[in-house]
Amino acid sequence: MQTNDNEFKHESYQDSQTIVDYLKSIIDGIEKGSISLGNESSKVNLEPQGLLKMKIEAKRKSNSSKLSLQFGWKESDKGKSSKSEKLTIA
Repeated sequence: MQTNDNEFKHESYQDSQTIVDYLKSIIDGIEKGSISLGNESSKVNLEPQGLLKMKIEAKRKSNSSKLSLQFGWKESDKGKSSKSEKLTIA
């Protein structure tokens, strides 16, 4: 999908191990403070730092399931802290 220099979108079918590998790369990028995403037509570099907002949604309908993960941050939020409800993932 063609996007501008500040956006990257990708959608595809992958086996579970490939998705695990992508998630590990995202984790590494969050730890390092730099994530680069790209394909043949577009690329974006992100610098996650400070307080990140995490949104998780899970849905199940008949024989279809969906898990959405979203992370966001603002440059001005560096160093802020927040208390929220404890999340469990098993």
